[in-house]
Amino acid sequence: MKHTLNDRPAQPYLQAQLSRAAQYGQQGHFQEAEKICVELLKRFPNHPEALHLAGLAALQQQKIPAAIDFFQKAIRAQGKNPAFYNHLGVAYCYNQQVAEGLQAYGKAIQLNSSFAEAHLNLGIALAKAKRWEEAKQHDEKACALAPNNPIAWNELGNLYQVQGDLSQAVMAYQQALKINPHYAEGYYNLGMALRQQHQLEAAKTCYQKALALKPHYIEARNNLGTIFMDLEQASAGIEQFKQVLAENPHFIPAIKNLGDIYLRLDRYQEAIAVFKQGLSQQPDHLELLNAIVLALKNDAEWNELEVWQSALMTALQKALAAGELCHLSPFSALSLPFDQALCAKIAADHAHHTFQSIVPKVYSVYMTSKLRKLRIGYVTADFRDHPVGHLLPGVLEHHDRAQFEIIAYSIGPEDHSTYRSRIKKACDQFIDLAQRSIADGVDRIRSDQVDILIDLMGYTNYAKPEIFAHRCAPIQIGYLGYPGTCGGSFLDYYIADPTALPETLGCHFSEKILYLPHAYFATDDHMAVAAEPPTRAECQLPEDVFVYCCFCTHYKLSLPAFNAWMKILAAVPNSVLWLFSRTESFEQNLRKIAMQQNIAADRIIFAKRESKERHLARHRHADLFLDTFLYNAHTTAIDALWTGVPLITYLGQTMQSRVSAALLKAIDLPELITVSVEEYIEKAISYGRNKDAHAALKQKLQDHILTTPLFNTAGYTRDLEKAYRLSWDRWIDQQTPTTMFVESEMKRSKTLE
Repeated sequence: MKHTLNDRPAQPYLQAQLSRAAQYGQQGHFQEAEKICVELLKRFPNHPEALHLAGLAALQQQKIPAAIDFFQKAIRAQGKNPAFYNHLGVAYCYNQQVAEGLQAYGKAIQLNSSFAEAHLNLGIALAKAKRWEEAKQHDEKACALAPNNPIAWNELGNLYQVQGDLSQAVMAYQQALKINPHYAEGYYNLGMALRQQHQLEAAKTCYQKALALKPHYIEARNNLGTIFMDLEQASAGIEQFKQVLAENPHFIPAIKNLGDIYLRLDRYQEAIAVFKQGLSQQPDHLELLNAIVLALKNDAEWNELEVWQSALMTALQKALAAGELCHLSPFSALSLPFDQALCAKIAADHAHHTFQSIVPKVYSVYMTSKLRKLRIGYVTADFRDHPVGHLLPGVLEHHDRAQFEIIAYSIGPEDHSTYRSRIKKACDQFIDLAQRSIADGVDRIRSDQVDILIDLMGYTNYAKPEIFAHRCAPIQIGYLGYPGTCGGSFLDYYIADPTALPETLGCHFSEKILYLPHAYFATDDHMAVAAEPPTRAECQLPEDVFVYCCFCTHYKLSLPAFNAWMKILAAVPNSVLWLFSRTESFEQNLRKIAMQQNIAADRIIFAKRESKERHLARHRHADLFLDTFLYNAHTTAIDALWTGVPLITYLGQTMQSRVSAALLKAIDLPELITVSVEEYIEKAISYGRNKDAHAALKQKLQDHILTTPLFNTAGYTRDLEKAYRLSWDRWIDQQTPTTMFVESEMKRSKTLE
C-alpha cells in the first residue's frame, strides 16, 4: 500500500529525509541529496518539497533538463510557491531558454512582489537580454528589499556601468563592499568602473585587493595588467599577463593583452608568437586574427600576412552573417583590402553592438535666429603632437569669432607641446575631460549648450564615441581624424569632398555628407620648418642620387606597393628609396624583399623619428613622394606638398585610398593622380629619369603652394563654416539631415585677398 502526504506515521520519516537532503545540499554533496529525494519520490511521488530539493540538486550538478522537470512537477503539485518558479527560472536561463526564464521569474514576483531573490534573478536575466532599463528597475527593487545583499548591489553596479553611469556604478560597488569587505568580485567590478573613470591608481588598488582575497582570480590579474599598460608600465603589465598564462595558458584575454603590449613596444616578432599561441586554440578568434594581421603588417611580414588575412576575412564574414559582434575595429578595417561597403558594414556592426544600450538625448528646435553666433565644440584626444594637432591649429585660428564661439574638449593626454599651447590659445575655451568619466564629459558638454559638436576621432586610439552616442548637441558631425563612417545614428553629417568620397562611396556612410568644394583635409599655412635641417649625410642619403620617399607609418605599406617601388628603382638605377622606420626587423624584412627582386639592400634607406619641424626640413633632400595604395598618405602627403616635394598617387576605391588625389586636385596637380599601378610606375620612372620634367614639376608645385586652395587656410575655414551653417539652417527649419554641397567663395590666389 502506497503512503500519501496524509499518512501521519510517515511524516517524521519524510521530514527527517528532507532535512538530510537539504543538509547534504548545503555541504555540496548534491549527488547524495538527489538520491535521497529520488527515493522519497518513490513513496511520495507528488511531494512538492522533495521535487523542489531534487531540482536544486540536479541544477547544481548541471543536469539542467532533469532540474527543469523536477521544478515543473513541484509547481504542478503546489502552484503558488514563488520559490519554485524562481528556481525554474534559474534552470531555464542556464538552458539558454531566456524567454521561459523571464516568464518564470515574473510568476514568482506575481506570487510575492517582495521576493528579493526573484527580482535579482529577473534583473540578471533581463541584463543578459540587453533590456537594461527593465533590468535596472528589478535590481533596484532587489536592493530595496534586501539592502544587505552584496550580490544585488554588485549586479546593480554592473547595470549602471553598462549604461555609462559610472558614478552610480561606483557607489553601488562600494555599497556591496561595505556589506562584505571580503567580496573579491565587488573589488573586481569597482576596479573596472574606476578604470573607465581614468582613476587608474584607485583601480589598481581594487584589483590588488581582489587578488589578495582570491589569489588565483585570473580575470582580476589580467585587468591589473591592463592598468599597468594604461600607466605605461609595460614591464609590470607583461609580468601580470605572463603570470595569468602560467596559471591558465588558454586564457585568451591575457594572450591578446600580452601581444598588444608587445605591439605597443614595437616588439612585433614577440607579438606575432603570442597571437599564434592564442590562434592555435581558437583559430576563428577575430580579435586575435586582427591583431596578428596588424603585427605582420607593421613588420612587413607580407608573405605570411596573406594567410592570416584570408583567415580573418573568413571569420569576419561568418560573424557578420550570424549577426554576431565581429570584434574587428572599424579603424583596423581601413588598412585591410576591404571595399567601402564592407568597411561600412563593420562600423555599423560595431556601433550596433557597442552603443545600443545608450539612450540619446532628444533635442527639440527652439526659437532662435539662423544667423546668431554658433557655439562649436571640437572633441579629440589629439590636441597634441599628433597629425590632427598639426593640421587643425590654423583652422581654429581663422574661425570668424563674430560668427562662432569655439570650445575644445580634450579627451587625451597632456603632452605640453607647442601644438597644444597653440590650440589652447586659438580657442575661446579649452576643457580637459581626459580624466573625467563618459557621463561627466557628457554632462559638461551638454551644460555648455553646444550647437554643433565635431568628432575629430571616429574609432581611432583614445576615442570616446560614447560621448556622441549619448547625443550632446543638436547637430553632431564627423570630421578630419577618421576617414570612415561611424556606422551609427549618432553622427548626423560627415565632412568630405567629391574626390575623396564621391557619392558612389558616400552612400555607404550612415551620415549624410557635407561636401566641401576642395580637399576636405585641413591644412595649416603656418607650419614651422626647422631653420637648420638635418644634412644629407645625417640622413644617410648618398649625393647625386634621385630620392624617392614615403614617410607613411608601417601599417600603410603593402606588398603590391612595395613591388611597384622595386620596379621603379630597377628602372632608375641612380635612385634610392627613403622610408620611415621604427624597428630593425622591419628594415631587414624590406631589404630582404628588395634583394629578392635584385635591388641592392643599401638602396633602401630608413629615416628615424624626428621632431615635426626637423622632419619637414629633411624633405628638402627628397625628390618624389611615392604614395601607399590601400591607405594613402594623409598628413604625410600634406607635409610633402608643403615642403615642395611632388607626390604620385594611385586612385583607389575607398575613401582612405583617395585622399591624396583630393589633395593633388586642390593644389592643381591632377597629372600626378594615376588610375592604374602601371601608370603609377611609369610616371614615377619618367620623373626619375627626366631631370628637366622633374624640375618643372617641382617649380609648378612651388608656385601653387600659396596660390591654390590647398594651403589657403583662411579660405578653407570659410568653406568649413559655410558647411556648419548649412547644417544649422536645416536643423532650425526642422528638416532631417541631407547631403549638401558647399559652394566656395575662396579666391584663386591668396595674394589677391
